[in-house]
Amino acid sequence: MSWLIAIPAWGDRCVAHAVRSALPSCKAALAHAQAEARFVVHTDRPENFFALARTTLLPLPRERYSRYYALSDCHRQAIHMAVPGEFVALINADHVVSLEAFAAAEKRLHEGKRIVMMAGMRTCAPDEPAPLNMRSRELLAWAWSHRHPTAEDAIWGTGKSTSLSSLFFADGDDVISRWFHLHPFAFVKEAGLSFNGLTIDEDLGEFWPRELVHVVEDPDEAALIERSPASFAFKSHQKPVQIRDVAYWAHCDNGYGGKRTTHFHHWLFKHRIVLRGGGRDLGDRAVCDAILSVIPHAAPAS
Repeated sequence: MSWLIAIPAWGDRCVAHAVRSALPSCKAALAHAQAEARFVVHTDRPENFFALARTTLLPLPRERYSRYYALSDCHRQAIHMAVPGEFVALINADHVVSLEAFAAAEKRLHEGKRIVMMAGMRTCAPDEPAPLNMRSRELLAWAWSHRHPTAEDAIWGTGKSTSLSSLFFADGDDVISRWFHLHPFAFVKEAGLSFNGLTIDEDLGEFWPRELVHVVEDPDEAALIERSPASFAFKSHQKPVQIRDVAYWAHCDNGYGGKRTTHFHHWLFKHRIVLRGGGRDLGDRAVCDAILSVIPHAAPAS
């Protein structure tokens, strides 16, 4: 199968990550899937990508005061460039995918799903090389061992984070995660496809009915991680996060007239994404049902 893979990469950090992390992991996963791909790279350093075959190099669409707006402009342009029926993957420069990523996505899309959504756990290991050529369970184990402080601060029972788009439940070798916002890793291009949110994880997945959305929950199916700088941080509460803290975060204004979460995000939050172990209940079911029950605009938990 042929893919369009979009990797926006500008600035020293992101160009370095794209060259050393995102692209090598994508090439390995494409080889594993025996798939072909063309790349769309928005960059201010085109000379770093001249050797990449079947690649369209583009400048950033326009000057933006926020990197998030710039990233979304790149994603919209790449989606527009895709041919209807083509498989599309949106990869950030600091992402690493597991060997199975494209093969697993192809399987789901050929079965009839239209989009595959994955967690993208933040990691922090600036002095270590990229974790390349890893199976998904191995990559997730590496990610948990090198979890970013923002992930550490979102562990239920001890975490105090004020940014609560994801929660982690950990006990020994078992780790379960719950996410309001997941990364739309791969999808089928359709006529009129786009998104309106600040970033693709806000509303791209809502283009399709939920029965056409696949959420990766199994740690042996596929994995995606993010390599973030240590300086990436959120403020913390004075005490560990409670159920109403998460509900309050989910119900707050998103800064441009809507809520931080929608019914679609609440549906995503119901999925138990296993990072390590066999998926036993770590108390996450009761906690997450309780959170959904007190978000004022949420549908009843089920």
